[in-house]
Amino acid sequence: MMDLFGSMPRRLTQRAVALLVCTPLWACSSNELYFVNDTIAPPEKTGHAEATLPPLASAGPDREVLRGTRTQLDATGTWSLDDAPVTLSWQQTGGELVYLSNPNDAAPYFIAPLDEQLLTFSLTVTNGAFTVNDAVVIAVKNEPRRIAPVVNGGPDQVGDTLDVSSASPAIADDDTAVTWEEVTPDRAALAAHKTSYDGPRIYKIVGVRDGLTSAPDYVLLHAPADNATAPPVSSVEGPSQAATGSAITLAASGQADAGKSLSYHWEQTRGAPVLQTLGARSPALDIEIPRVSQQLRFRVHAFDGRLASAPSEIILEVVPGDGLHPGQLVPGSDVRARPGSQVALRASTNNATPGAQLAWQQTRGTTVDFDGSDDRIVFPTPAQDDELAFVVSSTIDDSESDPAAYRIVVTSQGNTAPRITACPQDVIVPGEQVQVSVRITDPDGDSIAQLSAQVDGSEAGEIPDGTVNGECTEEPSAAVGSSITRVYTLDAPLSGSVDLELIAVDALGAERSLTVTLAP
Repeated sequence: MMDLFGSMPRRLTQRAVALLVCTPLWACSSNELYFVNDTIAPPEKTGHAEATLPPLASAGPDREVLRGTRTQLDATGTWSLDDAPVTLSWQQTGGELVYLSNPNDAAPYFIAPLDEQLLTFSLTVTNGAFTVNDAVVIAVKNEPRRIAPVVNGGPDQVGDTLDVSSASPAIADDDTAVTWEEVTPDRAALAAHKTSYDGPRIYKIVGVRDGLTSAPDYVLLHAPADNATAPPVSSVEGPSQAATGSAITLAASGQADAGKSLSYHWEQTRGAPVLQTLGARSPALDIEIPRVSQQLRFRVHAFDGRLASAPSEIILEVVPGDGLHPGQLVPGSDVRARPGSQVALRASTNNATPGAQLAWQQTRGTTVDFDGSDDRIVFPTPAQDDELAFVVSSTIDDSESDPAAYRIVVTSQGNTAPRITACPQDVIVPGEQVQVSVRITDPDGDSIAQLSAQVDGSEAGEIPDGTVNGECTEEPSAAVGSSITRVYTLDAPLSGSVDLELIAVDALGAERSLTVTLAP
């Protein structure tokens, strides 16, 4: 594949990645989408440990993501207990097909579609002797809000029966529905060269809240033995806040029975993935903080070679560095346009520091010329049916917002009536003149052939140079064709109310009317 990042403006490479892999988007062949092996041979003899236990697979928590944005899957919570090398493979199992940057990476990225939907992915993890699976659901939304819960199964155990009571105090939320499942491998699940399994029983716990499933946690149940020991205890320290773009270190520590050394397993359970690889066993975790304000959550297990501690958790709030914040972009719009018409896209941000800059990039369809130097771009659509997409990001200093995505369906088919927005003045005095601002926009780019404003069958007066007020001063985030404004005047009744009837007809005959009732 070509290097998409190398040819992009540096400002947009971090968050607003061009959707140029397939045109039209997501029209890739199945060979381009997946690189998943049906059969994986046992690993060759190397200096690595030979697999004696199945890996513990984690596809991460379910997430809601903003449509059109760069999104990462996250298998970095997968754990190879015996330090045997593992092979990962991702496969999409539901939703509109997306292109994965590398389905064998721990955290491959893709570009979320522009339609709201559920994308499902299956993660397959093998160490040559055992193959295990986990799954994740990515919900594509115009306004993502929900966050998956976090669960904690407690420490590994020694005994004949799993005690689930140790997990109860660690559940993050009272309204989280918790499910336990035994995932101990059986003969049918083993690779051909492995004839038996005599290791601990393996249990998986997940939590579901508001339709989103947590990342899994695992508890191993070892058979009673004369040399049974207590599981280790872990703790983690680090800052509770970090500035965007900074670097921090989280530090884990643990206690174990005398003579036992500890290693550590780190996992991220919330926020944009910052762990990119598997196998970090050091007590220190160095993190490059993302350049977007959000909440990150991490947990760590201490492991003595046989038993793992309950995970210790830390929550990290990412705040704007140096008081500068790119703000949050208002989600973009979908719009229809005629071939050869003019389109205007307008971006707006909430809570941005003065001086934040907006940058636009076309990510789909026939390339069009536009000026993307500010919050508004204007461009002509192609002369034929097409589908275009754009993303815009806000940046200031080293901080960058999540982008907003816009889709323009260029089609000569169908016809939608003009849109009418009416904005009466705030205060109406009986018997005095009332001014009503009106904005009319045709969503297909057709010209407005007829426009009238009537009161009791008579034309309302028009003020040619009137001042437009209220919501009518704001252009829509995506406007096609000429968006026009008018200011009308009429006399307010001395009592009761009066109706102003507005009618707009486009060049193809589609009509829309709006009645505005005015009363002192």
